[in-house]
Amino acid sequence: MATIICVDGLGGHPKTTFGFLKKELVRQGHEVILLDTSGVRSHQDRIQLVLNEYYRHSGKVFFVGQSAGGGAVRVAAEWLSKKKSPVAGVIQLSPSVPRGILFMTAPLWSVMKKRLWDLLRGNLVITTEEEYKTLVGYVAPELRDQVYESRTAISCLEARELAFFPAKLQGYIYPSLHIYGDRDPWISPKAQGILGLNMSKYSSVTTHVVEGAGHLTLASDSHIKLSISILHWIGRKC
Repeated sequence: MATIICVDGLGGHPKTTFGFLKKELVRQGHEVILLDTSGVRSHQDRIQLVLNEYYRHSGKVFFVGQSAGGGAVRVAAEWLSKKKSPVAGVIQLSPSVPRGILFMTAPLWSVMKKRLWDLLRGNLVITTEEEYKTLVGYVAPELRDQVYESRTAISCLEARELAFFPAKLQGYIYPSLHIYGDRDPWISPKAQGILGLNMSKYSSVTTHVVEGAGHLTLASDSHIKLSISILHWIGRKC
């Protein structure tokens, strides 16, 4: 059995994002850690959370990251890869993209324009429900209330870093599962396609494009099927 370290993204709530997946993983005997991202202010904070938790565990360790969390597990894996530290696998869900990949969408730009002052100041803000709906896109009807009501504060300092000064892609040696929705209004699906191709230059990458899903693939109409697919992918690596 393995330890699964899960890290959420901007405005996300880990128990909501990973709740169903965690239940299925625990049922199979895995240990699942949902990182508390409430104190995150910079992207380095999010990356450091992953690394700190990694060093608390031995045996097989997997990373699962959503959005900014996906970017964080990628950078953490790159750092560990240089150290030749063992990681069983990295799962990136609609991850933030590295420098050099154009990812801006019209819905994201419309929200950012309204929050320009907050971005410049690096404020801590909670998006309105309407803003969050715009960014996350297609959510399964039975999960909508839970997803919208559980949104958390966003650090505009980290948002600014990811939008304008993201880390470069350095690559890592671990197997990857790269998942994103084909209707993501937050990060361009085309950008995700480019990221997947670039990551495949360094390691084995399995790409899963979720049809009809927005940014939160684990809250899409396909969330049950997707969670089972993730469970099987992890099982094959154990």
